[in-house]
Amino acid sequence: MSCTEPPAPIGSPAHKALAEQQPEITVVNIDAGTHPVMVRRAHYDVSDPRVLGALARFLEAEDALVVSLTVSPTHLALVAALRDGWDARLGRALRLEWPAG
Repeated sequence: MSCTEPPAPIGSPAHKALAEQQPEITVVNIDAGTHPVMVRRAHYDVSDPRVLGALARFLEAEDALVVSLTVSPTHLALVAALRDGWDARLGRALRLEWPAG
């Protein structure tokens, strides 16, 4: 797609294909008393060993209970029990811009 072409309409096959190619991190927190419960953000390279190392150090420092961790070239999905304020700390660890609140 060139810079002069309009973006693909949301919901179109082209839009879905682009969304599937965008590297993304999804974190689901199973601790019901902690918020937020789920955060999803784009990331430049989720399978980079430096990202995975930073995630491992974060999880160790948090003393997190990891239920599931899945990594592919374009997606990283984590299900874990995390403490309050985890989203800001993880964002700093992985240099991410999480949404406020």
